[in-house]
Order: sequence, then C-alpha cells, then structure tokens
Amino acid sequence: MFSPSVFVSVASYRDKYCSRTLESMYENSANPSRLFVGLCIQNDDGDEPCFLKNPALAPYKNNIRTIHLSHYEAKGPTWARYLCTTLMQKEDYFLQVDSHTLFDKDWDSKLITMVADIKANTSSKDVVLSHYPPLYEDYGNPNRDKKTVDTICQSFFNERGMVSFLGAEGVDMKKHKYVQTPHIAAGMFFCEGKCIKEVPYDPHLPNLFVGEEILHSARVWTAGYDIYTPQEIVVYHLYTRADQPHIWDDKKDYNDEDAFNKAKMILGFEDNMDEKVPKHVKANIDKYGLGKKRSLKQFFEFAGIDAENKRIRKNFCPQYNGKVKSDESHLAKLEREFREKQSGGAGAGKQENFKEKLTQQELDKAQEKEERDADKYADVDPLPEPEVAEVATKPPDDVPAAAPAAPAAAGFPGFPGFSGSESFTGMGAAANGGANWLWNILFKGFWVFLIFLACVIAYEPRLRFYYSNLFGGGGGNGKSRMAEFFGRGKK
Repeated sequence: MFSPSVFVSVASYRDKYCSRTLESMYENSANPSRLFVGLCIQNDDGDEPCFLKNPALAPYKNNIRTIHLSHYEAKGPTWARYLCTTLMQKEDYFLQVDSHTLFDKDWDSKLITMVADIKANTSSKDVVLSHYPPLYEDYGNPNRDKKTVDTICQSFFNERGMVSFLGAEGVDMKKHKYVQTPHIAAGMFFCEGKCIKEVPYDPHLPNLFVGEEILHSARVWTAGYDIYTPQEIVVYHLYTRADQPHIWDDKKDYNDEDAFNKAKMILGFEDNMDEKVPKHVKANIDKYGLGKKRSLKQFFEFAGIDAENKRIRKNFCPQYNGKVKSDESHLAKLEREFREKQSGGAGAGKQENFKEKLTQQELDKAQEKEERDADKYADVDPLPEPEVAEVATKPPDDVPAAAPAAPAAAGFPGFPGFSGSESFTGMGAAANGGANWLWNILFKGFWVFLIFLACVIAYEPRLRFYYSNLFGGGGGNGKSRMAEFFGRGKK
C-alpha cells in the first residue's frame, strides 16, 4: 500500500520551543516513519538546542536533516526557509511551520485528505492549504471547535505601501467547506511537493519579514495554485514571544530595505524600484519571480488589490459577503488623503514619496492641526513639517489692522496678561498692548533689577545678612524671607 511522505520545513532562530515543536510533530503524526524534517537552527552559544528529547522518538532522529548556523550569520526568515527547502528530497508533500508550533493527532493524514478532497470536488487541480493557526494556548482545549477555522479574510496596505494580512477570523467549515483566498501565511503552508520545485524559495531576500507573505502568495497563485483555508484545525502557533530573542534586536545593522524594494518591484507597487534594488538581490529574477500560468493583473483582480490607489476591494470570509473592513493603516490613510488633496482627486499614488520621516505623533498632530484650522487658514499645508506646524498656530503676518485683538490672558494680580508661561517681551506687551515703549523698558527693567537683587542677596553673605535685617528676618542666621522664597538660604 502506498504511504505518502511529508517534508516539514522548520526555521528556528534561538527558539527554546523548537524541541517541543519536533516532538509534537512526531508524537501526533499518523505515519512518523514517513515524516522528514528540514531544520535550520540559528543559535547563539548557550541557547537551548533543538532535537528529539523523548527517547521513544529515537527511531526517527535520522529523519531530521539539519543546517546549523550561528545566529550572527542569520539573514531573516525567508533566507532560513530557503535553506530548509534545500534539505528536501523527493517527498510527496510539503509543510512549512514556525519553530513554535503544536500539532493535533493525525495532522499529516488530515492535511493530505483535505487536498485530495478539494481536488476531487472543485475545479482546482493544484492546491495549497494555508491560514493563521489558532493560539498556542488553545492547544488541547476541549471547548475549541476544530471546524471553526481561523481564516485570513482580507489584506490592507500598511504605511510602507506594502500589502499585509488583516489577522484572521473564524469560519464555520461545516457550512462553508471550501473557502478560497489569495493569502498564504508563512506559519502554516501545506501543498504537494512539486509546488516547491515549481515555485522555489528565493535566497536573495535578506531580512525580509513584512512583505514575505504577499510576495509568496502572488508567486504561488500566478504559478497556477489555488489557495484554500484548511477544513479543520490541525496546528497551533505561538504568536507572542516577548521573552525570546529576535533577529531584529540582535543584529544592530538589521535592514530589509533591499529585499523590501525587490518585493515592491516584483509586485509593481511602486514605479522605478528596479534602480533601487542591488544587482545581487535581483539575481535570477526569472527563477524567483512571478509564475507563468496567471498574470499579476489577474492576481490583483482575484485578491481585490487596487495597487494604483492603495486600496483593498474584497473580503474572503463568507460571513461578510465580500464586504471590506478597514483596508489601510492609519498612516497609509493619511498618505492617500494627502496625495489626493494635492492632486485634486484619487490616483496620485505615484507622486513623490510621502513624508516618511515624520513620526506617528507628528503626523497625528499635523492632521489635527489641519482639521482645526481649515476654515481659518485655507492655505495651510495638510501635512506640514513639524516646525511649520508650530508657527501655523499663530496669525499670519498680513492680518488686517482692524482685526480684533485677542483678549488678555488672566494672570497675577497687578500684572495684566502675565500667566507665568510667557516671555518678558510678552509680559511687557500684555501690560500696555505694545503702545508705550517707555513703559515696556521700565517694566522689564524693574523685573530684571528684582531678580538681580535676589541673586546677590542669596549668594553674598554680607549683603544677605544686611538685607535679612532690612526685611525683618533678624536673628543673624543669614536666612531671610526673600532667600527662603528663592530657596537659596544657608544655615
């Protein structure tokens, strides 16, 4: 009887959960002798090793093929996944998971059955199963309905102009057995082995993380593969590892710009990207680019991606009937509105780069400023530079002389307009509206004299003693009431 083999790709970066992943995989396999692993371990000295610790699993230790690297040699997840696939031989099926994954009983036979069922009952001939698995903490939960499967409903444009996936929501697979999507998640991806030969992993995507999934999705879909959500939950993923090291923290020079620009170039998300990608990163672009069976335009149409206007037009979860939720991040929305306003309408996505160096706080402040002052200052830039935003709160220089003056701020008794936060210039102006220059000079001089006098009294012992008696301090201790007020008295 034919028994299909399964190859599992596991890329591990300093992950203490890696051994548990391997053991869960083999302990719950329907056919562990036909289960083979391509493991890429990227560890520092002293990190926990990754291997089958359970003596009962010793017969399968030779099924695990391993590449060992030092953590400082790591180049991000896509490169590690490529290395894992170099360990694949002629296995019938391929599964990719992260090194912090748990498996349900007979996970392998269930996945194989799902692929066969879809091929037999739909028009799809080449099938991929993928989704964001449920939480690691849900593993073994008897109340978890395994037929309600987490599905990637839709994508969105992030602030860097790249398509990301908008999490996942449960879909009742008892009602909706075949849910097709355009989304491949890196943490759970199952297909026939030939898919990896037809769509090989690209070794020239250093440090790529954001953009990995949409690029892989487009490459696989244009190669003729249809992507489905699994009909049942079989794996669980640990999403929060705050206590664990990450490559972007360990490597101070971690930078995804070259690979990110390459992904944008392949996907056509921005013009003139070719010149921004180094030649060695573009190596073998025909081999590691899009497929030949479908076009990128067809992928965008199926996925509901409006690349020109940076919008998403489709939702793939049946309960939404195609209705799109939020399809762009807050920053991306600000960028789109900025460009649309500058161009007088939509479709300005190919203009000059948005002010990328502004922080979120600065962008929000500028946006609030625009809304607050829109009626008063029609010519205010909707997203001004920070220093412009500061000035924009003041009236422009050409305000007519007849414009009513702002009411004086309430202040200390006897000093109109002094609120404690204004400069001396502001104090003088508030005292007389700036009309009497002589009064301004006298007013400033009076306060300068008082401050000078207080400093002299505080720091000159003889004068401090004299003025202490003068102001009624007495006692010869050198600590007058004025010195106490300024906090400078000494015992």
